[in-house]
Amino acid sequence: MAQPDRTIYDTVTNQADLLEKLYKHSREIAISLRRLDQTVNAIIQAWQHRQSDGEAINDRHIAAYEEFSEKMEEMRGWMRRW
Repeated sequence: MAQPDRTIYDTVTNQADLLEKLYKHSREIAISLRRLDQTVNAIIQAWQHRQSDGEAINDRHIAAYEEFSEKMEEMRGWMRRW
């Protein structure tokens, strides 16, 4: 039969290891989200540049960007809570 103290120690250690892995992955996700955000902003700037050259940005592009911005803000909030 396992000793209760040892079982508790193993459980706490396993939980700590899982939290450390979660933290590492959440940081990687945050970095990826920042890069994605930068990429989307560059695309929007390119669209705006093309618009100034006479090409129109259509409503679908704007709606997609707005939806993406909302999701990014949700993810930023989630990452701040972690």
